Amino acid sequence: MDRLRQFAAAPLILLALTLIEPASIAQMDEQSRAIKALIESFERALSTRDMRMLEQLWAHEPYVMVVSPRDKSFSIGWDAVRNHWAEVFEFWSYLNVSLEAEPHIRIREGMAWASSVARAGGQTKAGQPLYFSTLMTDVFENREGRWYMVAHHASRMPE
Repeated sequence: MDRLRQFAAAPLILLALTLIEPASIAQMDEQSRAIKALIESFERALSTRDMRMLEQLWAHEPYVMVVSPRDKSFSIGWDAVRNHWAEVFEFWSYLNVSLEAEPHIRIREGMAWASSVARAGGQTKAGQPLYFSTLMTDVFENREGRWYMVAHHASRMPE
């Protein structure tokens, strides 16, 4: 009978453990949601080719960097990153960027990184339709409770 009680109590104990959420886990979930919101804002800024929105998402530092599928080298430093995005926006007459799955987010000591697969496509200014998937890695820095993008790397996936 004692063994039966132990088996009966096990699901209740597991349920109680899932309901108890340490503050650090709750804070981590909150930070993950903030990172996911930043990624979604980044997608929206790209899809609407909105430089002002994009500027608000990035740290304006000499160490930020970006490399995209059409690039042959990195753009390093805020001025180069901003120019990079201006060139990207100039290339497209219409652009849509969306994640194909939830990003994998990792947070540690004021830094975070996320990896994901995104679908990008639209029409170039030359009138060509262009659609492809990318493997993306983004790096974020937390400053006084707010996350900023400090690196973006997107590679075109083989078809």
